Amino acid sequence: IGKYFGIKFIDKFGKYFGLNRVKFNKMNKLFKSHGGKIIFTSKVTTGFGIITFLTAGILKMNLIKFLKFSFLGGLVWSAFLVIIGYFFGYMYGEISNYISESKWVFLIFFIILYVSLKFLKDKKTSKF
Repeated sequence: IGKYFGIKFIDKFGKYFGLNRVKFNKMNKLFKSHGGKIIFTSKVTTGFGIITFLTAGILKMNLIKFLKFSFLGGLVWSAFLVIIGYFFGYMYGEISNYISESKWVFLIFFIILYVSLKFLKDKKTSKF
């Protein structure tokens, strides 16, 4: 989308993604000097990928460089998820014991929290 529609895309739909020409010019400077790092970081962190990839396309970033850093970032993120899954899978027995023993505590806590918030809301609305 970014590569084929370019700046026209930013002018028309940029407001939905938080982009405008000023931010575009700043990102252009950043991509020229740190494009690979930006792509890698956006793949490793969740939530920044779409805007970053659109910007990389609009700026016509080198496809090989983009794919290389995108692959490396995806590899790191996937490895992180596998390690977390392995760790929690291994600890599942221990964690499930704690959850089963404390589920009533959590339930009572959330009931008290709900009732308290409802009471405070009712108290605020009754003042007006």
